Formats: sequence, C-alpha cells, structure tokens
Amino acid sequence: MELRFRATMDRAFDQVRAALSQDPESWLPGSKRADGVVLVDLGVGGSAARVHRLVQVTVGPIQLFGWGVVVPIEWRAARHPRLYPALLGYLRVEPLDREHSRLRFDARYDPPGGQVGTATDRALMHRVARASVGDFFQRLTACIYQASSGPGS
Repeated sequence: MELRFRATMDRAFDQVRAALSQDPESWLPGSKRADGVVLVDLGVGGSAARVHRLVQVTVGPIQLFGWGVVVPIEWRAARHPRLYPALLGYLRVEPLDREHSRLRFDARYDPPGGQVGTATDRALMHRVARASVGDFFQRLTACIYQASSGPGS
C-alpha cells in the first residue's frame, strides 16, 4: 500500500536542508531516544481520544537527488512489530523559489497477515494508516519548519 503527502513550506530550501542535516530528534515530531533507538508516537485523534502506537524510527543519511534532497525513513511498531505493518518512506525536499520549499513524504507498507491482512487493510485499516501517517506528516512539517528557523539554520 502506498501513501503520499506533500506540503509547501515558507522556508528557503537551504534552511530546510540544513535542518534535516541535524540530528533527526531535532525535527522528528515528539521523538525520544530510549535504549539507543529513536521512538515516535504515531496516532490519530485529539489528545483525549488519541489512538496511538509507539514506533521505532530509523532515519537514513540525507542524500542529494535532482534539484533537492531525500531522507529515507523507516519505522516499525516498538511493541509486537509482527502485528503491525512496517513502513518504508522517503522524505523529499525541493526548492520552489528563493523563499519556499516543497516537502513530500512518499511511503509504502505491506499489511501483516498475508491475504487476510491485505483484505482487512483494503476494507478498513488503510484509512487508519492514511490518517495516522497524515497526522505524522503534519506534525513533521511543523517540526521541520521550527527546526529550520533556529540559529543553526
């Protein structure tokens, strides 16, 4: 299953690239390090009714591509990872003009459980995955925006 999100940022490409070159904990939303791994809260809903799961995130090195940069991001559930889909994604940043950048997150996951899991995902769980990854992307965009306005940017 594929997921795609995009946003325009009121930040110059060089500012965003500099922010993404920092420690991922400075731009991943709500991240924390425990036992040497980076954990992020992934979920949907408001604070009182939020349904969430902690995921273990691996961020690859920032790489040049075309006119921009790409950062590989993978995650899997921190508890019971065989029961939840693992996600492989790529965060891409490209300049739009001198003051704006385009941020994209293209991701893919395979539902666990073989054919039954795939059928369940198509009927219901893909909406949950889309909502939770969409929430992550919105929070990620805000964190990158904040990190790209700091003194090190």
